[in-house]
Amino acid sequence: MHEHKGHVRAVAEALPLLLESEELQKGVVAAGPLRMSASADGGLLCLWNTDYLSAAGDEGWGFIRAAGQFGLLASPEVTVEVLERQLYVIAQRLQGLLLNPDYIHRAHDDGVHSCLAGRGTESRPFRVAYCESEVDIGGARIKSLISAGPHRQSPRFLAQAARDGRRLDTLVQLADGLLLSAGQRPIVENDLFMGLRDRFSSDYATTSSSRNGIAFGNAPLLESTPADAKKYETLQWTYEEWLGSRSPLSVAQRRILMSDGIQHQPLRIIGAAGTGKTLLMMLLAIRRLRKAEEEDKPLRVAYIAHNSAMRDKANERLRVLGAERYLSKEADRHLYVSTLLSHSRDVLEVQEQMVVDSDALETKAFQFNVVLESLAEALKVHEMELQGSDLLSQVSQDSTLLHAFAEAISDEISLAIKGQGFGVDDRQQYVESERRLSRVHGQLSQQERHVVFSTYKLYNEKMFDEYEVFDSDDLAISMAGRLNTPLWEMKRRKLGFDYVFVDEAQLFNENERRLFPLLTRGRMKHVPLVMALDEAQQTRAAASGGLARLGIRDVHSETLADVHRSTPSILRLAFFVIQRTTDLFGSDFPDFTGSTTSQVADDHKLAAPPQVSCASREGVSGLATSVADVVEKLRRQNLRQIAVVCHSGGAWEAVLAEFRSRKIEVVELSRRGERLDIQAPYIAVARPATVGGQEFDAVVCVGLEQGVVPPRVQGNVALAIALEQQALREMYVSFTRARFRLMIVNAAGSTPTRVLAEAAAADLLSNEELEVQAVQ
Repeated sequence: MHEHKGHVRAVAEALPLLLESEELQKGVVAAGPLRMSASADGGLLCLWNTDYLSAAGDEGWGFIRAAGQFGLLASPEVTVEVLERQLYVIAQRLQGLLLNPDYIHRAHDDGVHSCLAGRGTESRPFRVAYCESEVDIGGARIKSLISAGPHRQSPRFLAQAARDGRRLDTLVQLADGLLLSAGQRPIVENDLFMGLRDRFSSDYATTSSSRNGIAFGNAPLLESTPADAKKYETLQWTYEEWLGSRSPLSVAQRRILMSDGIQHQPLRIIGAAGTGKTLLMMLLAIRRLRKAEEEDKPLRVAYIAHNSAMRDKANERLRVLGAERYLSKEADRHLYVSTLLSHSRDVLEVQEQMVVDSDALETKAFQFNVVLESLAEALKVHEMELQGSDLLSQVSQDSTLLHAFAEAISDEISLAIKGQGFGVDDRQQYVESERRLSRVHGQLSQQERHVVFSTYKLYNEKMFDEYEVFDSDDLAISMAGRLNTPLWEMKRRKLGFDYVFVDEAQLFNENERRLFPLLTRGRMKHVPLVMALDEAQQTRAAASGGLARLGIRDVHSETLADVHRSTPSILRLAFFVIQRTTDLFGSDFPDFTGSTTSQVADDHKLAAPPQVSCASREGVSGLATSVADVVEKLRRQNLRQIAVVCHSGGAWEAVLAEFRSRKIEVVELSRRGERLDIQAPYIAVARPATVGGQEFDAVVCVGLEQGVVPPRVQGNVALAIALEQQALREMYVSFTRARFRLMIVNAAGSTPTRVLAEAAAADLLSNEELEVQAVQ
């Protein structure tokens, strides 16, 4: 914030009222990426920038004394300048950087430091004092700082600064708790907060305008158009037709498309499933190419998909839209469509046989299977550690928990071990690190970290020695090493891309996201990057650092609010589920559920409210029989495209066997984004991880039972919470695939998982038996 003077002034002028606001003690103010919230007693007001939050949850806090004779508000005539200086001191020292020598730094007794309080003649007689400390939070050492002033230097002033310094442990814990709870607090609106939000928006637009010549919001609207264009008709529409008078593009989509915002700052397109993020990305890419064509200028545009199936679908759709002439490598205006893995392999000149698979999804699936195998071996080797850990004891005895823990360890190996540059000989640095390397790392004991590192070592040996292949993280980290060099800094002007579009950005982990800004030419003051993002569809829920920490600063977020897929009743249930997450709406993903509306009517002839039922016969075979019965009933009701999503692993084979016994052909979805004939009738069977990127007339979810989804965990709250969060995301992904019908089928005599019981009590699910159980 200290780089935007208008932001500092806006906060300084509003600070007296912010400190007195009782609304902030219960809610949160959102102004662009800035968040503000206060402790329950009003004694601490916290401000943070969501784009700078870490993935490990180890935020470095700077504190400023506001009240009293030694506080920020003691000399109103210099409050703006002093706040500006204090933010500078915090930013420098939390990064371990020295202060500007012109600020006349001095060191005093009791660990107190001081410097000039601000620029200008009025603030020059004053000084600010500050203390630094490393605070122990859950075994992690987090750097923090507290500042007092402005005041003329005196023993009493320095003594107060020293006393404040001794409170840092308490203040950091309070601030961390406030940050964690902020996602569950409502956004507060009143004249002060709305004015502050508008001030931030207008200030940023002014800043952008001065740098780039135009404010993002100045965009023409297309013609007013009907919203009832036929779905199948629009599938063959060209770019010109989407911009024409019959186009069903929403006002927000049109404004984003026509505003040329990517010319001025990175753009993040956020929205629920079915809001048209991918289509908008493609239209934006074609618009840039058409502009270059009109101006007779060369242009290189990259469109990055996560896996090969999604890349192939993108290629096909772009050709339909009219981008055929740009897809040729020889074209002066070239649209390069690829996966990140494939592009990295080409740049690094890695032979195909040296990579697990040419497809990113297949590669990550293989990685997980090797991690699962390595974890099972590590648990056998570390029998002593099992005896001292309730978590590991349960994992070793329960295959469901073993699978879930292996997913967490797979992310840990990617981000906390490989991403931090640890090799197989760095066990002690990982195990005994006082710094929290990830949220998982911070929750594990040193015994448990030994098992995790042994799993990594076994995994690494299998990949390198047995299979002799690189995984996707090896490629991403190697690619980052290649691109973070003076050689590439020179070459990127010619070989980089003018614009980079990333579809389904939530599927890329932090190692991969770091590459996005490095793919550009580096000619602009901002990163010319557009990302389509729905973090709720990232079922693994691996935390990623804020985009600014990954080199993508000053991102502008646009939210699409019109869903063109699901009925309102299906959306209400999906949003009810996803709003129960505690780790989702945060650094890169504002809560879109309150503003999203469906463009499909509940009274559509094929629509019905979401329903839940139990199988008529016991056992997994009885469950499979009921699932097949439900599917056949849906087909008789003219629902042509149906998906069966197995949330319970034990139901998969039984469901497939039941369909085979009835001689019903099904499509097994093994990859996300797999191509389906959207005009033909079919039945697809999928898991939550592979059903994303699709849509169906009806979805049948199987096995959403208490104790099964999520599996029960005792003795480790962190793992239990992680599994619950993953289950909620998986339900959201499955539910939002449905256009008209959503059916949930559970085993005979089972109790639905807790969130579904709560949904039934809120009249979002129809089932009389479930409603009785929910009341009890």
